[in-house]
Amino acid sequence: MLDNKTMAIMLFAVLFMTALVGPIFSIANKTSKRVGIYKQRTIQRTNHDSEIRILACIHSIRNISSIIKILEVSNATKRSPISVFAVHLVELTGSASAMLIVHDSYRTNTSNHPPSREKAESDQIIGAFVEYESRNPAVSVHPLSAVSPYNTMHEDICNLAEDNHVAMILVPFHKEATADGGLQGENRNVKEVNQKLLDAAPCSVGIFVDRGLGSSSLTDANSGLLRLAVIFIGGLDDQEALSYGWKMAGGTQYVSLTVVRFLPGNDAKLNDDHAPVNENNNKQADLDLDTTTDSGGTGKDNFDDEFVNEFRFKTMCDQSITYHEKILNTWVEVVKSMKTTYNDYDLYIVGRGRGVKSPLTTGLSEWCDNPELGPIGDLLVSSDFTGLASVLVMQSVAANMRSGSIHHKGKFGQKKWASPILNPHYKASVNRSK
Repeated sequence: MLDNKTMAIMLFAVLFMTALVGPIFSIANKTSKRVGIYKQRTIQRTNHDSEIRILACIHSIRNISSIIKILEVSNATKRSPISVFAVHLVELTGSASAMLIVHDSYRTNTSNHPPSREKAESDQIIGAFVEYESRNPAVSVHPLSAVSPYNTMHEDICNLAEDNHVAMILVPFHKEATADGGLQGENRNVKEVNQKLLDAAPCSVGIFVDRGLGSSSLTDANSGLLRLAVIFIGGLDDQEALSYGWKMAGGTQYVSLTVVRFLPGNDAKLNDDHAPVNENNNKQADLDLDTTTDSGGTGKDNFDDEFVNEFRFKTMCDQSITYHEKILNTWVEVVKSMKTTYNDYDLYIVGRGRGVKSPLTTGLSEWCDNPELGPIGDLLVSSDFTGLASVLVMQSVAANMRSGSIHHKGKFGQKKWASPILNPHYKASVNRSK
């Protein structure tokens, strides 16, 4: 029925299509692996000597100064440059289609017609970031505009973060600061975007509450130090907050960092089950997010200890970094300690505290007015004892909620940090291993 020529063509076609199956599946598998690896992107996982990519979201020109301020103190250096993707978020109105506009940083408006309001705001935003880039040789800026409705704006932000492989999305708080340090003018649309973004973000998210940060220049030796404080309770979000604070203070002479770790004492109890903190609690063992301590040396893995010990070991010779540790029993003592001892800083960096069960925050969570800030972040912005201090609330990537323990086990193994000075349970762990 078929001659030799037709038969040869058919065999060649079958062989050709069969040969393509393997490479196609290989490419698809590599793509899925790259996406999976990116979904683990955080400041904590980024090497201190490599580039950090940050997606800075701006809703209006009122957000420009606050976002640039926090970027300026992020300590961009030649060894660790910062690549900023500055996106102007514009609400889509009418029947127009959603769009993404990539701007030329050095393009000037040559049209004889006056620009629209959105165009004028975008030009002003681009100009501010170009000026910021000119002051910092280790910073590169990529201006963008995203036009979309508010109910899907978080999806555009997440897509931009994935496409550009950023480590953190930086967004402004939905309220604006007043002259006396209070907050007013709630923007419900921005609040809704932030809440959806926290649930869907493929990387870390930082919500910045600006109350006058940057009144002193980091390049002026006579302006004094910029005082940073990281409040550490426990969990992946607090680890991300400490990682970003460590990045800010690393090696610069104009920034001082104080890390305050609050640990629950033997008399601390959780409100839900009234169980002592030092008892084994396996309710969230799969998440490795329980902040209960193991003061009795029972051998329970505590990755917060390992992370903090690594930080202390690597910064022990840095005089600009100070570590404090306080043992408390109730959230009331936390508020009192913050009010009397740790109330004089320019910027507080805290974790949102997702999934963390601690007697030091249960009472605060019940009175939280801004759940997107977490109990400690809400306390700092809702109280007057911190004065005009700004607050940056960090949330680690959602995918890390179940992979954080795997990361730490792969990095540190099953052993405690081998330092008899930094690890109080060092001797007990050595005796158990013998």
